[in-house]
This record gives sequence, C-alpha cells and structure tokens, in this order.
Amino acid sequence: MSNYRETFRGSVAAWECDQYGHMNVQFYTARISDAAASAMLAGGFGSDAFLKHRLGVVAVHSELDYLSELHAGDLIRMESGILSAEGRKLRFHHRLFNAETGALCLKAEVLGLCFDLDQRKSVPLPDDLRAGLLRLQVAGDEAPSAAAIPPAEDGFLPTGRAPVQPWECDRMGHLNVQFYLARFAEAEKQLLNALGYGPARRRAEGVALRPLRHRI
Repeated sequence: MSNYRETFRGSVAAWECDQYGHMNVQFYTARISDAAASAMLAGGFGSDAFLKHRLGVVAVHSELDYLSELHAGDLIRMESGILSAEGRKLRFHHRLFNAETGALCLKAEVLGLCFDLDQRKSVPLPDDLRAGLLRLQVAGDEAPSAAAIPPAEDGFLPTGRAPVQPWECDRMGHLNVQFYLARFAEAEKQLLNALGYGPARRRAEGVALRPLRHRI
C-alpha cells in the first residue's frame, strides 16, 4: 500500500494559461504549495503546530519536472509523500495528474525547513511531528493510485482539497463569500467528472453547464 496521500484536487482556470495555451509554470508552484499544506496536515503538522508551537515549514529548494501539458478546464489532482524528515530538513515528493485522463503532468521534489515563527529561523523538527510525517514516507517511484475518482462515502464524493489562504479572508478574518462560490464551482466540475461527464466529453459534445441559482 502506497503512503502517498491525495493533497490537492481542482482544475485549471483559463486565466492561468499563457500564450502557448497551457498552464503557466507559476501556477504549478501554487498547487505544490497547497499540496504541501495538506501533506503536513495528514502528517499531524497542522494548525496546532502553527498556533500552539509557533512552527511552520518554509521551502528553500525545488526541483520540478514538467511531463505533460495542462489546458484550461482540465481537472487535476495531486499526490504527495515525504522522502525524508531529519533534523531541520523535510523533503516532499509531489505528483500532479490529469484527474480525467490519469496522465502524469508534473513531478516535484521540494526541500523544506522547520521554521520557528517567533525566532524567524530554522529549528529541528520535534520528535512527535517528525514521527507523524514519516507515516507518509515514500520512495518516489511508487505506482499512482488506481482510481482518479475517490470512493463515495455515504453518497458523497471528495470534490475539492485546498487550504484557505490569508488573501481569501476579509477584514473579519474569515473566508470571504466569493471564495465559497469558487470552491463550489471547483466541486461541481469534479462531480461531473465522477458522473462520466468530464471536460473532454463536454468539449467533444460542444456542451457547457452553467448555474442558474445558488442557495447557500
């Protein structure tokens, strides 16, 4: 059984594509950042470490391999694991897939440092956090998950996975309403894909779906 965890699920927006018609490199990095937050949460390095222990992880080096194009409307999913966690250093391995076709689009290795948010310097990983992260330890060459569509639980599917960013929060300190709608739009695309009506089929049939009303 692979220790990779799904750490991001979303889609490619038209405004993220460059003059060549595919997702620009800067937005791959954004997905990797979101995936790292989900990987740390899965390893027990979540908001408790941030708020109580005043610790975070900062990226200091990345190596990215771009393997297959992504275009506007494509659905994507990321799997992440931990290559090593020693001393102050934490090495992530991320794999980005086209969620509809299963094509591997990106592989990334990122070196992070455990960071003291008050002292503003790197510090050793606490033993309990290190042990939790190593539950996600991978070699980096494991086979991808067999199914891009996650199993339903009590009739519901996971259709989105990404953290709330500070710039999405308003003056009251919580996620602003516009970004709830953005999450809904992402979720609807993933649900349609699970129902067999993904982007490729809709393009082939020349059909688009648009909401008529939101009830929140």
